[in-house]
Amino acid sequence: MNKKLYTACGVIALALAACSDGTSTEPNTFAYASSSSGFDNGSSASENGSALWNPELGDFRVHTARYAMSWPDRAVEDGRWFWEMQNDSLDGGGSYIEWPVEFPEGVDSLTAVVNACGGICGTAVLKRGELVYDPFVSVGFTVAKSELDEEMPVDVSNWGGLCISYSSEVASRLLLDLSNDVDVRLMFGLPFVELPATDAVVSKCIRWNEFELPFWVKTEDEYWKTDVGVKAAQELVAVRFQIQAKEGGYKFNIKYIGTIDDME
Repeated sequence: MNKKLYTACGVIALALAACSDGTSTEPNTFAYASSSSGFDNGSSASENGSALWNPELGDFRVHTARYAMSWPDRAVEDGRWFWEMQNDSLDGGGSYIEWPVEFPEGVDSLTAVVNACGGICGTAVLKRGELVYDPFVSVGFTVAKSELDEEMPVDVSNWGGLCISYSSEVASRLLLDLSNDVDVRLMFGLPFVELPATDAVVSKCIRWNEFELPFWVKTEDEYWKTDVGVKAAQELVAVRFQIQAKEGGYKFNIKYIGTIDDME
């Protein structure tokens, strides 16, 4: 995984740990139902085309090219859930994800995890170590890569936003990751939205305009001072699910990823 992502995680974690209450937004929420869509709205994701990733239908990767507004030349759909997790190790932390299964040597796919629990599930084991902020760990997927395996931004603004079905024993965050250049311009403060803790699996839909920058980002780039979530969707590189909290072990399970516009 790109070292840039680890660095960005550390900067974001340090700032958000002290101020998450002042920057959170409450996304639209509705009940999760165990069905082919994961959404209790009377129709399945396979029928209305909203699902980007539904393990109940046998998906192991997120179908990022399915509804993308424009697909870059020579870009290869990725959508693979990160094998190499992003954590606080560069800043002296010792956090990691404890997966529910063991992987054969040389395997770099989370397919076994999806088979084991019908989603991306595990325990976020948070260890502070030498950190000056609360420890964190995250998992997610990259939208597209080049033929040289380099991350590429893609315009997915027509999705309207993201829908996610999940459970988590502690509050988590959904982050929109961008290119190296943009991350630098934003002081590595990625657009994010808070996801509350929940023991039962729930589904939430977050529109692009609900994603916000951390309050501490003081960018001089006028373009990124307004509508950051909408603009981020026009050049999205990756999506990450992050858990940051006090030391301990916190179970989570991601069950579904979809778009908003096709749900309505």
